[in-house]
Order: sequence, then C-alpha cells, then structure tokens
Amino acid sequence: MRGGFQIIFDTNFLLLPFTEQVDILSQIEKILSIKFIPAILQSSIKELDNLKTKANPKLKKRIRLAKQLIKNFSVISDEEIKGKSFDEKILAIVKIQDKRYIVATNDRELRKKLRDLGIPVIVFRIKDKRIYVEGEIL
Repeated sequence: MRGGFQIIFDTNFLLLPFTEQVDILSQIEKILSIKFIPAILQSSIKELDNLKTKANPKLKKRIRLAKQLIKNFSVISDEEIKGKSFDEKILAIVKIQDKRYIVATNDRELRKKLRDLGIPVIVFRIKDKRIYVEGEIL
C-alpha cells in the first residue's frame, strides 16, 4: 500500500455525503488503496460557518454534519495567501513540493487546472453516486 498523500476536500465536496447519502471517505479508501490524511483549508471551515448563518434549516443540518465529519481532518492554514479565491488557494498549496496532494472537488474549472499541474483529482459522479479519480497517483 502506497501512502503519504493528503487529500484536500473543497467545501462543496464535504456537503456531498449529506445531500447524496454517500460515505465519501469509505469510497475513497476503497478505490485508492493508499493511506491518506483528509485535509481542509482553514478558509473552507470559515466558509461553512458563513454559509450556516444564511442557510435554510436543511442546509444548516448538512453543514453541522460536515463540521462533525471534518473534526479529525488536518487543517491547512491558508491565511498567508490573502485576497485569493478558494480555488487559487488550493492551487497555491498543491504547488508546494514537500507534500503529495490529491484534491477532492467537483468544480470543473479547478479540476482542469489541477490536472494541468499533474495533481490527481477525486470526483463524485452524482448520476451513479460513485467516486472516481482523474489523473495518476504515483
């Protein structure tokens, strides 16, 4: 079993288990067969908190469940990357060479940019409720 990867989850991907009734961590473990550390950006946690203040009751529940899910995630500080979008922050972080990253996102534009950098991407296909990987995990 290979290992040493951090999987960075974007905010929307974290809400999938509660909108699509799928266990994303179990599916990822099954398809990757590698040890990994689930991670989230500090700004994504803040985004969840901000969303919760203006969300309807159903979304508030999903956000609360997502926050429970990430309790054991590694938190990546991204405050030094000021004035950039979440996507730009993720791109800046994965360019750091001392770590091996995979990003879990369904954002098409971000997926393309990550693939152009050679970063593997985990995607959730809603129509068949399945997770798959784009790119090679070396």
